[in-house]
Amino acid sequence: MFTSETDVPRFPSSPKHDTEFFVYPGETFVLPPVYVIDPDANGTEYGTIIDKILPPQQEWSFFSACTGSNLSRPANNPFSTGGGCAIAASHPWETENCPDGKCGPGMNFEMSRMPGSPDFTNRSIINVNFTLPLRGDFESVPNPYFYLCLTARDAKDTLGRNPSEEPYDMRCYKVIIQLPPRYVATCPSITPPSIEMRAANPTTCALGGLQPHTKVGVGQRLKAWIYFEDLNRDGTDSCIDCDDVEIAVLSDPGLPNDASMAAWTGGPNAPSKAPADHSNLEKVYFGDSIGNGVSTQYLYSRRFEFTPSLIQASLTYKICMKATELHKGKKLTANLTCPTNDGCSEGGRLSSQACFHVEVVQPDVRMVSMNSRAGPFGTASAVSPETAVNFSVRVQCDYKWTLQLYEALDFDASQAGDKSKAKIAAFERGIYSFTASADSEYGLPKGAMISAPRKIQVCQDMSKDSCTEQEKLQQGYSITEVDITWRPPRGSESEVTTTCLRLHEQKFPTLRSKMRCVRFEVTKCQVCVQNGDTLVSLARDYKTDWLQLWGANPHIANPNRLAEPGEQEAITLGPTHVIDEPVKLSLLAKRFRTTGNKVLELNPDLAAHFDAHLDPKVLAADLMVPASTHVCLMPEICTQKDDLTM
Repeated sequence: MFTSETDVPRFPSSPKHDTEFFVYPGETFVLPPVYVIDPDANGTEYGTIIDKILPPQQEWSFFSACTGSNLSRPANNPFSTGGGCAIAASHPWETENCPDGKCGPGMNFEMSRMPGSPDFTNRSIINVNFTLPLRGDFESVPNPYFYLCLTARDAKDTLGRNPSEEPYDMRCYKVIIQLPPRYVATCPSITPPSIEMRAANPTTCALGGLQPHTKVGVGQRLKAWIYFEDLNRDGTDSCIDCDDVEIAVLSDPGLPNDASMAAWTGGPNAPSKAPADHSNLEKVYFGDSIGNGVSTQYLYSRRFEFTPSLIQASLTYKICMKATELHKGKKLTANLTCPTNDGCSEGGRLSSQACFHVEVVQPDVRMVSMNSRAGPFGTASAVSPETAVNFSVRVQCDYKWTLQLYEALDFDASQAGDKSKAKIAAFERGIYSFTASADSEYGLPKGAMISAPRKIQVCQDMSKDSCTEQEKLQQGYSITEVDITWRPPRGSESEVTTTCLRLHEQKFPTLRSKMRCVRFEVTKCQVCVQNGDTLVSLARDYKTDWLQLWGANPHIANPNRLAEPGEQEAITLGPTHVIDEPVKLSLLAKRFRTTGNKVLELNPDLAAHFDAHLDPKVLAADLMVPASTHVCLMPEICTQKDDLTM
């Protein structure tokens, strides 16, 4: 029996108001037919539900959609109001209201009169369907849903009645979006554009997480966790709405040799909600201040371990994981075909994929560039005998060069991660120790030595004094120091020696070594003196007069104090003469008031030349000194006894 003519159309049957439906990304959702009945008499103005058959009157109904969240914590859920529908993320249709089916791409809305004879003007059927995009802003909302709301009015309402102000019937349906698990590199994994969201303890959330590209050194043990989260969570510790997330390794490409993967764990049913070495239950804050809305986020993970061997150096491995929801509650069964790495469904089980690249790196030895103590070995371009840097030395001088070596990735900021977040799985700082060794072909000069390597803790800027000892230990930065010491002996004057040092890792000397080369030339006619040496003692060593040495070094103020404690000074023995044309050794010695033997003693290269070209029939006095030879000479200018009282 029909009621008064003031009645508005009603929705008398199912689906009932607030009925929940489920939809997957990429799926076409079809709302069951919704029936509308106007209690007023059929065929009357009051009993005619407006539809598009009666132009040009106003459209008879409207559809609205908004995005919210089913997150039950915090109580002041920033993703929805008390009415359950604040726009926290845009919905995929162009307009909030779409009368006459004009709802934008993917949304279809139509109404038709119920068939009968005659036509029922007061009975109609509404059909709604839409295709949810695979990707969208809804992914940034925890446990997202859409509200679909329908209203209807009759012809009389168009004459002045406003259904939003006067009694009318509305039917709303909640369409909950089932999202696939999401890979988590660092926390939080999602940040809605209009809501501040952060982990309560970011230094523990996603602890040791494997990154999309991770470097691991030969011989290093990489221990990392691969994290996924269930986006259909309810925000509580018990999380009755949470799905378990099964994490599997894809057989193609599989795992590297000798790598292992532990069983998946996580969620409210895991053995521990707060394990020491990885993450499970984490608190998430919403809003501007801590405590203004706290929710729970569960992480599901698998532990990956890999220690690459020598033969795996320089290889990059691809590892792909598939995370699949294990549904607990009532879910729809979806039949979707999804592209790679997007949400996929298999018999109602949502899944997603994440791939990683693990690069096995060789030791990359570097030398501290700001260290001047490296001397000629610090020249970066001297990487081969052909590019060796020239360096002059003097006999009896004490040389010490300190090489400071380090691993390049140890001081690479990209490997450290964001200090405000949990430590990521990355290259392990300090695993390599370097040293230097002489090349087999271009070895050390006679008498030179290489010290054993020593590892020292340094500050982040590679200095030793810009931070405290405690900070050095906490930061874990280290370098290796190696000393090269040499005192060129008498008799090596004019010798030229090319020396190459190979810089390499101690355990893996064949991997990626680098070379530094120096061409040493021992200067003639110069010698080093230390504190305690005098011109008299030096003259005795060279069988000459101390006044002759003083004459060759007029800068000396005190012949009894040639060098200060801890220092050494260069002393010139005499002039260096360049031979214009070949000359007999005896004539050269006579010209400079010395002897042939003294000339040969001061010029070992000349003695070596004569030894190589000596004709047994030629007397020593008649040996010819070649043209262009640089000859060190100590003329006997004057002779007197040692004055030891000076």
